Amino acid sequence: MSIVKFEDIDTERYYIASCLEGPDYWKAIPESWLHHDITKLTYLELKKFLEPPYSSYPSRDLALEKCENVDVKLFIAELSSIKVDKSLSHAKVYDLYQMYANRKLYDLAKNMLNELTGVGKAEELVRKKITELSELVNPFEVGLRQRRFIYDDATSRWEKYRERERNPIQPDVIPYNIEEFDKYTNGGLRKSHIICFFAGSGGYKTKLKANLAYNFSFLNKKDVMVITLEVPIEDYSVVIDSRHALLDFNEIQRGGLGIHKEQYRKALIDIYKSKPSLYMVDIPGEATSMDIAAEAEIYYAKFGKYPDVV
Repeated sequence: MSIVKFEDIDTERYYIASCLEGPDYWKAIPESWLHHDITKLTYLELKKFLEPPYSSYPSRDLALEKCENVDVKLFIAELSSIKVDKSLSHAKVYDLYQMYANRKLYDLAKNMLNELTGVGKAEELVRKKITELSELVNPFEVGLRQRRFIYDDATSRWEKYRERERNPIQPDVIPYNIEEFDKYTNGGLRKSHIICFFAGSGGYKTKLKANLAYNFSFLNKKDVMVITLEVPIEDYSVVIDSRHALLDFNEIQRGGLGIHKEQYRKALIDIYKSKPSLYMVDIPGEATSMDIAAEAEIYYAKFGKYPDVV
């Protein structure tokens, strides 16, 4: 077995270095493909902010700035000496997989004898090995495919429930605060959800989105970033104002509030004093998703965190 390569720190280092070359060279892999503690730790740290869609411009400088682990920082600095051949960086991913597959196959073979002499039935062992070997045929499905009878883990499911009962899971949900929306979305907006609204011109899309932004920020106290491509930022702001003042948007726009203008003034004073975390961005109409990702990075640079809702 000496000719079989099970691990190679240089290959793992090269893979991490290539990930830092830019979004076109980032390749997500199962962490089990990495053998060395430092490469595995660095990969997990980089995934937090270099893997799309968190940043469109991953770099060593960004990694050094955001990583808090000193060992990871030192390792990333060390990687700066590696010259990445961009025509070969993808091939290194297959080298990582080959080393993982060799290691996995060797472990399966080494443990087979002990497992055969155990109490379990032969067919159960075969079923288990088929599952493990199928992961080597479909490397990107490692851990995703499982095969078992419903009774195989009934006891463990009960134990999991007991543990969950002791420590109830709090769903990461932001209510829309619109009854029908919350009803049909099981409580509200979840992290990574994308919602789309379709309507013709004058179909109240902007006002609906502005009201959702208001609910998320003013009612739920979340950090919200509104990005507008077509509606001027001033008009968007006035929609928010009209909601907060409970006054007609058109009356504010045309200066027709009359006796209600004092109500509008008080609403603006309240917004100024309470400073809700509702951040407005107006970008060109020809912008792409990369512009939106860049705005998220600028927000992070300014406030040290990403918005809860965009």
